Amino acid sequence: MSSAPAQPDDAGEPCPTPEKRTYRSKAKANRYQRRRRPPAGEKKDRLYPYLCPCGEHWHLTHQSPAQQARIAARIAAQAAAAAAAQAARDEEREAS
Repeated sequence: MSSAPAQPDDAGEPCPTPEKRTYRSKAKANRYQRRRRPPAGEKKDRLYPYLCPCGEHWHLTHQSPAQQARIAARIAAQAAAAAAAQAARDEEREAS
């Protein structure tokens, strides 16, 4: 685990969630979530590792891989729709 602020990757993209703990590998993230102990009487929530979008380290989330995939698909669809709308506006501008 690292407590230093996340550094940008080669493309210059910083970590979008620098407040989260970072792990050098998926294995280290899994090891942390297995070892953490909940307070007495509380259920231990499962955490799932994911590679940070900056590509430099791993984080943990409560979202299952299936939930992560649905969210990623929704975000990709929104981005595609926004790009298509922008392309249509650009084309309309060029036509006038």
